[in-house]
Amino acid sequence: IAAMAYALKRSQTEEFRELMRMVVKNAQHLCEALIERGFEVFTGGTDCHMFLLDVKPLGLDGVHFAEALEKAGITVNSKSIPFENSDIPGGIRMGTTVLTQRGMKEKDMEEIAELFYYLAKEKCNEAAIAKVKERVKELAEAFPIH
Repeated sequence: IAAMAYALKRSQTEEFRELMRMVVKNAQHLCEALIERGFEVFTGGTDCHMFLLDVKPLGLDGVHFAEALEKAGITVNSKSIPFENSDIPGGIRMGTTVLTQRGMKEKDMEEIAELFYYLAKEKCNEAAIAKVKERVKELAEAFPIH
Protein backbone atom coordinates (compact mmCIF):
# COMPACT_ATOMS: atom_id res chain seq x y z
CA ILE A 1 0.00 0.00 0.00
CA ALA A 2 2.86 2.37 0.83
CA ALA A 3 4.46 1.77 -2.59
CA MET A 4 1.15 2.51 -4.31
CA ALA A 5 0.72 5.70 -2.28
CA TYR A 6 4.24 6.82 -3.20
CA ALA A 7 3.68 6.05 -6.90
CA LEU A 8 0.39 7.93 -6.98
CA LYS A 9 1.90 10.95 -5.22
CA ARG A 10 4.93 10.97 -7.55
CA SER A 11 2.70 10.76 -10.62
CA GLN A 12 1.20 14.12 -9.63
CA THR A 13 4.52 15.97 -9.96
CA GLU A 14 5.60 18.00 -12.96
CA GLU A 15 8.96 16.17 -12.90
CA PHE A 16 7.15 12.86 -13.45
CA ARG A 17 4.93 14.28 -16.20
CA GLU A 18 7.99 15.66 -18.00
CA LEU A 19 9.74 12.30 -17.71
CA MET A 20 6.73 10.54 -19.24
CA ARG A 21 6.56 13.08 -22.09
CA MET A 22 10.24 12.37 -22.82
CA VAL A 23 9.63 8.61 -22.67
CA VAL A 24 6.99 8.92 -25.40
CA LYS A 25 9.15 11.30 -27.44
CA ASN A 26 12.06 8.83 -27.27
CA ALA A 27 9.80 5.92 -28.26
CA GLN A 28 8.49 7.87 -31.25
CA HIS A 29 11.99 8.86 -32.30
CA LEU A 30 13.29 5.31 -31.93
CA CYS A 31 10.41 4.05 -34.09
CA GLU A 32 11.27 6.57 -36.81
CA ALA A 33 14.97 5.69 -36.67
CA LEU A 34 14.24 1.97 -36.93
CA ILE A 35 11.85 2.48 -39.84
CA GLU A 36 14.54 4.49 -41.65
CA ARG A 37 16.80 1.44 -41.29
CA GLY A 38 14.34 -1.03 -42.83
CA PHE A 39 12.48 -2.34 -39.81
CA GLU A 40 8.70 -2.27 -39.74
CA VAL A 41 6.89 -0.92 -36.71
CA PHE A 42 3.44 -2.40 -36.28
CA THR A 43 0.90 0.45 -36.56
CA GLY A 44 3.64 2.66 -38.06
CA GLY A 45 4.68 4.18 -34.73
CA THR A 46 3.60 4.65 -31.15
CA ASP A 47 1.69 6.99 -28.88
CA CYS A 48 3.08 5.48 -25.68
CA HIS A 49 6.29 4.09 -24.17
CA MET A 50 6.48 0.87 -26.18
CA PHE A 51 5.98 -0.56 -29.62
CA LEU A 52 6.03 -3.78 -31.63
CA LEU A 53 8.85 -4.15 -34.14
CA ASP A 54 8.50 -6.55 -37.07
CA VAL A 55 11.94 -7.98 -37.87
CA LYS A 56 10.88 -10.30 -40.70
CA PRO A 57 11.60 -7.72 -43.43
CA LEU A 58 15.27 -8.02 -42.45
CA GLY A 59 15.24 -11.82 -42.74
CA LEU A 60 15.01 -12.47 -38.99
CA ASP A 61 12.52 -13.82 -36.51
CA GLY A 62 11.62 -12.32 -33.17
CA VAL A 63 12.89 -15.19 -31.04
CA HIS A 64 16.43 -15.26 -32.45
CA PHE A 65 16.71 -11.48 -32.64
CA ALA A 66 15.53 -11.13 -29.02
CA GLU A 67 18.07 -13.76 -27.93
CA ALA A 68 20.89 -11.96 -29.77
CA LEU A 69 19.89 -8.64 -28.21
CA GLU A 70 19.79 -10.27 -24.76
CA LYS A 71 23.34 -11.61 -25.26
CA ALA A 72 24.36 -8.05 -26.16
CA GLY A 73 22.77 -6.65 -22.99
CA ILE A 74 19.51 -5.33 -24.44
CA THR A 75 16.26 -6.72 -23.03
CA VAL A 76 13.21 -7.06 -25.29
CA ASN A 77 10.41 -9.62 -25.64
CA SER A 78 9.74 -11.72 -28.72
CA LYS A 79 6.12 -11.33 -29.76
CA SER A 80 3.90 -12.41 -32.60
CA ILE A 81 2.88 -9.77 -35.09
CA PRO A 82 -0.92 -9.58 -35.41
CA PHE A 83 -2.23 -11.62 -38.34
CA GLU A 84 1.09 -13.44 -38.91
CA ASN A 85 0.80 -17.08 -39.85
CA SER A 86 3.82 -18.64 -38.15
CA ASP A 87 4.64 -20.65 -35.07
CA ILE A 88 7.75 -18.51 -34.52
CA PRO A 89 7.04 -14.91 -33.48
CA GLY A 90 8.18 -12.41 -36.10
CA GLY A 91 8.52 -9.41 -33.85
CA ILE A 92 9.87 -7.94 -30.67
CA ARG A 93 8.22 -5.66 -28.14
CA MET A 94 10.32 -2.93 -26.62
CA GLY A 95 10.01 0.31 -24.72
CA THR A 96 11.97 3.40 -23.77
CA THR A 97 11.10 4.00 -20.11
CA VAL A 98 14.37 2.77 -18.59
CA LEU A 99 16.46 4.39 -21.34
CA THR A 100 14.78 7.71 -20.62
CA GLN A 101 15.09 7.31 -16.85
CA ARG A 102 18.83 6.88 -17.43
CA GLY A 103 18.86 10.28 -19.18
CA MET A 104 18.97 9.25 -22.84
CA LYS A 105 17.55 11.61 -25.46
CA GLU A 106 16.63 11.44 -29.16
CA LYS A 107 20.24 11.32 -30.39
CA ASP A 108 20.80 8.27 -28.21
CA MET A 109 17.75 6.61 -29.77
CA GLU A 110 19.47 7.05 -33.15
CA GLU A 111 22.47 5.12 -31.84
CA ILE A 112 20.29 2.38 -30.40
CA ALA A 113 18.53 2.04 -33.76
CA GLU A 114 21.92 1.77 -35.43
CA LEU A 115 22.96 -1.00 -33.00
CA PHE A 116 19.77 -2.91 -33.84
CA TYR A 117 20.38 -2.43 -37.54
CA TYR A 118 24.01 -3.55 -37.32
CA LEU A 119 23.05 -6.69 -35.42
CA ALA A 120 20.28 -7.47 -37.91
CA LYS A 121 22.48 -6.75 -40.94
CA GLU A 122 25.14 -9.10 -39.56
CA LYS A 123 22.44 -11.78 -39.00
CA CYS A 124 23.14 -11.82 -35.25
CA ASN A 125 26.54 -13.48 -35.60
CA GLU A 126 28.73 -13.79 -32.50
CA ALA A 127 31.20 -11.08 -33.59
CA ALA A 128 28.34 -8.60 -34.09
CA ILE A 129 26.83 -9.52 -30.73
CA ALA A 130 30.20 -8.92 -29.04
CA LYS A 131 30.61 -5.54 -30.76
CA VAL A 132 27.10 -4.41 -29.79
CA LYS A 133 27.62 -5.69 -26.23
CA GLU A 134 30.72 -3.53 -25.87
CA ARG A 135 28.84 -0.42 -27.01
CA VAL A 136 25.87 -1.24 -24.75
CA LYS A 137 28.29 -1.47 -21.82
CA GLU A 138 29.70 1.97 -22.71
CA LEU A 139 26.20 3.44 -22.92
CA ALA A 140 25.22 1.90 -19.58
CA GLU A 141 28.30 3.45 -17.98
CA ALA A 142 27.62 6.82 -19.61
CA PHE A 143 23.97 6.72 -18.44
CA PRO A 144 23.99 5.05 -15.01
CA ILE A 145 20.81 4.19 -13.16
CA HIS A 146 20.25 6.73 -10.40
